[in-house]
Amino acid sequence: MDIFQVLFYQPTFNIMIWAANIFGNIGWGIVVIALISKLITLPMTRNQIKNAEKSKQLQVKMKELRKLYKHNEQKLASEMAKLQAQVLPGQLGGCLSLIIFIVLFIQVRGV
Repeated sequence: MDIFQVLFYQPTFNIMIWAANIFGNIGWGIVVIALISKLITLPMTRNQIKNAEKSKQLQVKMKELRKLYKHNEQKLASEMAKLQAQVLPGQLGGCLSLIIFIVLFIQVRGV
C-alpha cells in the first residue's frame, strides 16, 4: 500500500466524512480540513513572521555596514556574511509551513 495514501489521503478522507456526517454537508468538511491545516501550520507561520522581522532588522544593519565599508569590498562582504549568519541562520525553514499546507490542499482536492 502506498505510504502517501496511508499517511495523508485516508486521514483526510476520514476527517472530511466525519465532518460531513456531523454538519450534514461536504462543504463544511472541507472547511474543517482547512481549519485543521491552519492550526497545524500556525506555529510555523509564527516563525515566518519572526524571521521577516529579523530580516527587516538585517536590512537596516546591512545599510550601516555599506556606509561603514563602502571603500573596502572584501571587508564589507565578510562582515555581511557574518551578520547574515548571526541574524538569519535558517532561511529555508520558512517554506516548511507552505509545503505542508500545499500537501494538505492537494489531499483535500484528491478526496
